[in-house]
Amino acid sequence: MAYIRLLYVVTAGLGYFYESSLDKWKKNAFKVNAEENAILERVSKYGIPQRDVILNYQDFQVSYDNQKRTPNWVLEHLTKSNLQTMLISKEDTQRFCFHSDPRINKMFQPDESDYEETGLYPSQLGDKDNHRSTEKSFNDTFNYSNTVPQNFAWQTSVWDRLETYSRYLTHCYKNVYVLTGPLYQPKKDKLEVEFQVIGRHHVAVPTHYFKVLICETNEDSIFHVGCYILPNKCDVVRPLHFYRVPLSLLEDNAGFMLFKDRQSRPVLEILGDIRDFNARRLVYMNQAGLMHVN
Repeated sequence: MAYIRLLYVVTAGLGYFYESSLDKWKKNAFKVNAEENAILERVSKYGIPQRDVILNYQDFQVSYDNQKRTPNWVLEHLTKSNLQTMLISKEDTQRFCFHSDPRINKMFQPDESDYEETGLYPSQLGDKDNHRSTEKSFNDTFNYSNTVPQNFAWQTSVWDRLETYSRYLTHCYKNVYVLTGPLYQPKKDKLEVEFQVIGRHHVAVPTHYFKVLICETNEDSIFHVGCYILPNKCDVVRPLHFYRVPLSLLEDNAGFMLFKDRQSRPVLEILGDIRDFNARRLVYMNQAGLMHVN
């Protein structure tokens, strides 16, 4: 129940509301009088354009941006018991490959050719190592709807440390919720945003990435929250706390509010840092019994 409750609060706060039926959308999203309803029926006679799509997978949820061909965000729920259930071994990974999601028009999805000779890699925002408990969950992470172009060297250094830290927190908390997505930020000396696109599908390459870790404590309605913003480029490998930012700054950059109703939202406390996690992550993961998802 805790998972369902927080999932509702977080996704509602993101401001996305989708229904498969236009009639349901009109009925639930608005309360209109007869005159307003007539106008709505007239202007939406042939449907309402939908650029962003919510995709529900077995173990995670994606908000997908058809225009940029990348997710807006990916939301995961991690528990230690799920991480310790490892049906798919690392040797089995070779059996899986990236593929399109049939629910999205192929013109709005990347494919393998988009990444050729770019030096970039389709990075899974819903990390595959978080979802090895079933073959379906693991395969879901290979949907292109779950990927963004990322520098491979960066992905296997600081970003990998942050992914591992997310899993380690399940040793300290019963439930850990992970929200991850791309950012497109201006350079410090310019008031304009520039970003690369790759391939024939013009897949957007983010300038930065964000990750929010929401950890459920034993006290009802109290959560420890840690927010991170990292550049999408090779850089000096720094401790994870170097990339920590306040929740308000992340919300301002990402363009959403995690907890929309500030009056009734849970109590949010700052997630404590483990300053030496980068240097001693093998020790920490071994102590947590999570070396297999290190």
